[in-house]
Amino acid sequence: MLSEIVLGGARGCGSALSARPVAAAIGLLALLVLPGCAGRQRLPAPPPNAEPQPVADAGRFDALMAEVGSAEGGIRVALRYATADNFTGAPLPGYGANRAYLRREAAAALERVAARLARDGYGLLVWDGYRPVRATLAMVAWCERTGRTDLLDQGYIARRSRHNQ
Repeated sequence: MLSEIVLGGARGCGSALSARPVAAAIGLLALLVLPGCAGRQRLPAPPPNAEPQPVADAGRFDALMAEVGSAEGGIRVALRYATADNFTGAPLPGYGANRAYLRREAAAALERVAARLARDGYGLLVWDGYRPVRATLAMVAWCERTGRTDLLDQGYIARRSRHNQ
């Protein structure tokens, strides 16, 4: 059985192999930094949203993007946005199946990494990749519909995501 190293866009998620050292480092950093910040005013973070991008036609998409993931190649895909098991409670538009796409260069690099990891009994689990624009728009609509615009304002959900590029 392969162990997995997790790649994806979910905040706070990462490799199960490095969770404890990372948590310890964060805890130590909080102990060192937070006391000095107690009296300071918190400034809002700059918006993380990407600039508007033109939408490519299907032919351009096929030329730029490649599907990633095959159990045989050591890469598994688990796109929660293709299911109801995500923060909106419903599959997002544009995710018709559990299929992840990356730019061709990135997909090829990921395949090379997966091949090296497989020699040591590891594999990759991809949680996110290219995101259809209509999925991003559905996330924004969900935030507005449910009154969770704080997620937009704080940059957890982007009105224009770099995942769409």
